[in-house]
Amino acid sequence: LLDTATLRNETVPLPHGHVLLVVDSGVSHALEGGEYALRRAELERATGGANVGDLTVEDAERLIAERDVDEVAARRFRHVVSENARVREVVAALRADPPDLAAVGRLFREGHDSLRDQFEISTPELDLLVDLAYAHGAVAARMTGGGFGGSIVALVADDCAGEVAAAIRADYRERTGVDARAFTTHAAQGAREL
Repeated sequence: LLDTATLRNETVPLPHGHVLLVVDSGVSHALEGGEYALRRAELERATGGANVGDLTVEDAERLIAERDVDEVAARRFRHVVSENARVREVVAALRADPPDLAAVGRLFREGHDSLRDQFEISTPELDLLVDLAYAHGAVAARMTGGGFGGSIVALVADDCAGEVAAAIRADYRERTGVDARAFTTHAAQGAREL
């Protein structure tokens, strides 16, 4: 869990017996300019450059009204504030004993839907991969990274990760004609000085 304003970070456990499945849509993206830069400008229009890390959804709605923020910038702002809240909820769900996997699945879905509808950085291919991941047994799935292409990340049971990946890839190939790449990864300690 990383707070990019303060760089404070802490580890959050992944559920025992689960792995992360990453599926590359085959849609490449460039984040240097264009739509990504536009999203940043839209968000800054709404926030005035203020740190939004600790704002609640209610705070955001109050600021939108006070500043008479245009609808596009307001959608971007709502996404970021609600996404921060979802991250905190996912952390709580993962730290529960036992982990609340149903909540994690719901929150990942809500996050993806917000990225698609409010922030508008998903693609039909990413949306399809998320739907396929849930359909084939993923606990949770959403796009990852800067959007406009790239990959999804899914939380899946370790003992069926290979089958889930194969089913997603097969259905994706059938519907898009593109061969998605998939790999699993486990939680591990990050880069560090030895």
